[in-house]
Amino acid sequence: ENYLDSIRLNFPRRDWIEQCIKINAKDGNPPGRDNIRAFYDCVRDVEAAKNGFRLVRIKHGDFDWENYDENNKAHADYLDNLLNYTDSHQGINYDWRSLEIEFQRIKLNYLKWLFYLTPPSDNIIGCGVGDNFSLFNSPNGRSFSCSPSSMKSVYCGGGKGSVRTGNYFNNCEELERESSKIKVSLVSKTKELRLLLRGCMRLGDCRAVSEIIENYYWIKVGLHEFVHDNRFDFEKKGVISEGSRDYILERLSRNEEVDFLSSMKMVPFQWNRHACCAYDCGPIVLGINGYVPYSKVVEQRNEYFSDKIDIFKEVNQDMKRDIATDSLSKIYDFLLLYHRDPIAKIKNYGDFKVYKDLLREEIIRIQNRINQIIDQEGVDLEKFYFVP
Repeated sequence: ENYLDSIRLNFPRRDWIEQCIKINAKDGNPPGRDNIRAFYDCVRDVEAAKNGFRLVRIKHGDFDWENYDENNKAHADYLDNLLNYTDSHQGINYDWRSLEIEFQRIKLNYLKWLFYLTPPSDNIIGCGVGDNFSLFNSPNGRSFSCSPSSMKSVYCGGGKGSVRTGNYFNNCEELERESSKIKVSLVSKTKELRLLLRGCMRLGDCRAVSEIIENYYWIKVGLHEFVHDNRFDFEKKGVISEGSRDYILERLSRNEEVDFLSSMKMVPFQWNRHACCAYDCGPIVLGINGYVPYSKVVEQRNEYFSDKIDIFKEVNQDMKRDIATDSLSKIYDFLLLYHRDPIAKIKNYGDFKVYKDLLREEIIRIQNRINQIIDQEGVDLEKFYFVP
């Protein structure tokens, strides 16, 4: 029961647990013999998985091996299933769907806060002033970072580090409560993911470590880089700066797996640090039939682009964004694309005042859809209903 779900077993874990409980065998002579046996069994299971060996468990009495007949199909199938079994409970035991939803809800939360914005009169964060204050596609996501949806600390770049910003938003207690709950949830979920990652590293489970890194960065920023920033290059080869966010994003853009040994010095798993541009550039997107792992994304993109090698030539950026969106439309529901209306009409706060009613309609539609998914899939998240 205490085995990490990332451990690859070649026998049905749940069945063996149930049989142990049912049989309830005891052997206390010498004292502690049961514990010693359990320890040895554990070492065999863990070390076999860690070092790439297939360890098969055979329960006494399940099959009459003295009368095994290799020409008997039922017997041959039994042996084949026994030797090639993969535990159906394997994999990373983590609620990726909840994390995926929270990343989308913090973007939606930012859109709600725009209705309570008083644009700054100084340009301390480099996003403009007054009606010219940029709301989307800001440098390093600074517009989002200065909002109550984030921590009101803005990364300025160029070796300047981060600065605390003024309070540019009017109070709204209900929206503040919503923001706080989503942020607490994101902190908790990323902390859980860090602990899971460390556990997999200690076990030497390279595949699980790479899977965690790929899935996390794809949800947080990969979709944004692919769909909005058009960062994709399936042809480019060469040296990549290792141990950095760029390394991971380059791999994702090429449809390649992430080598966890080269990303050990990656940026921390903290949702509100690095690539906050994804939060004020979108898209807001969720898997159509539940959470979509990055491995599925790779398959889908490979299938789509297999006969479209030159598809990006001589097209403008918005057309590239449409192509990127279309390539994933079978597996993702794009609830809001920031290069399309109404967001496309809103370049700054002055535009927002003109089109805010359209934005409010989008907020209602997206919020209803997210709440519907939470109900339909039984996701362990609180639903929010506030409309600005």
